[in-house]
Amino acid sequence: MCKLNGLLERGNGTYYFQARISKGCSKFFSKAVIREKLPATNRADAKARVRQKWADLESTFERIRNTGSPHKTLLTEDAIKEILAASISSRLGADEEHRAEGVDAEGFQRVSETIAGRDQAEPHGCVSW
Repeated sequence: MCKLNGLLERGNGTYYFQARISKGCSKFFSKAVIREKLPATNRADAKARVRQKWADLESTFERIRNTGSPHKTLLTEDAIKEILAASISSRLGADEEHRAEGVDAEGFQRVSETIAGRDQAEPHGCVSW
């Protein structure tokens, strides 16, 4: 029986995936060793899951080496600007729609009362003697 790298088997039939994190990638992980319990009930299933875990981990290591980040995608400056412009445009468009609709009589009354209440209140930052 060949031992699969990364497969840790406990005597009670519990299987774990275990891998050391290389020094070049260690700042992106909270621990130097990853150990995850596998939801496998037999050795064959555990082996298949360990192979997949290794493939995922190697993909993450490669991404870190190539981009300096474990995340799958990094946004470019142009993409960030495009997303922000779309967000601002959407917010301003919604605001303009509300202004175009106007305020009904009940809403106008509430706003008027709020303004009147502020006019009677003491100004912020001032101290009464």
